[in-house]
Amino acid sequence: MYWEDEGILIELRNHGEKNSIIKVLTEKHGFCGGLVKGGQTKKFRSTLNPGAQLDLRWSARLPEHLGVFNVDVIKGRSTLFMGGKLQLFGFNSLCSMILMFLAEREPVKRLYLDTKDLIEAIETGSNWLKSYVIWEKNLLTEIGFGLELSICAVTGSRQNLSHVSPKSGKAVCRKIAEPWKEKLLKLPNFLISAENLTEAKVIELVEGLALTGHFFTDWALPEFNKARLPDARMKLIGELNSF
Repeated sequence: MYWEDEGILIELRNHGEKNSIIKVLTEKHGFCGGLVKGGQTKKFRSTLNPGAQLDLRWSARLPEHLGVFNVDVIKGRSTLFMGGKLQLFGFNSLCSMILMFLAEREPVKRLYLDTKDLIEAIETGSNWLKSYVIWEKNLLTEIGFGLELSICAVTGSRQNLSHVSPKSGKAVCRKIAEPWKEKLLKLPNFLISAENLTEAKVIELVEGLALTGHFFTDWALPEFNKARLPDARMKLIGELNSF
């Protein structure tokens, strides 16, 4: 078995004295793991870090085997770890959510492209928090728990959407939500349309993370037999709340 692809390094673990096991999110082959021979040597030490953009050649005798990666680093992205705590927590949260929820070797091209764009935004510090919340919404869709946020579930209107039902994951407009708003989740305007170019306020970002977090917790965690969301995500929310 053999394939070539481009991918993003999500996790790296030492294996023995010289080798490494990596997990990567790839454009055509989804989330994959494999052995990098000499991954701990000087050749890779400064460049083979989470976030790196890689040119990958994977080979194994049988498809179900771990396999071996031959790797060339396209872009090291070492500056990801030179920004503030918020960027670091955002990147760590992204990686931990992928590790928790993505099945291996299932193509996720749209999510791969979204992830690549998001990591580049985190690296440059360019309005990435809004993109991160949208990325979590898209991750929910990718794992089978998509939300309907573009139309009111009761009236069919696309105007004045303000809240989301915590049970159905469907949006409702302000008039319908008013009597029940204490029991509903707030819907930030930037999540209604991915083309929304306005900068989100901190309170809207926190509301967005509360929204996606609710459905990851109530819908996804039981299906994946997980007890709670990653600590890295909680650190991101804690840091955001300090602003």
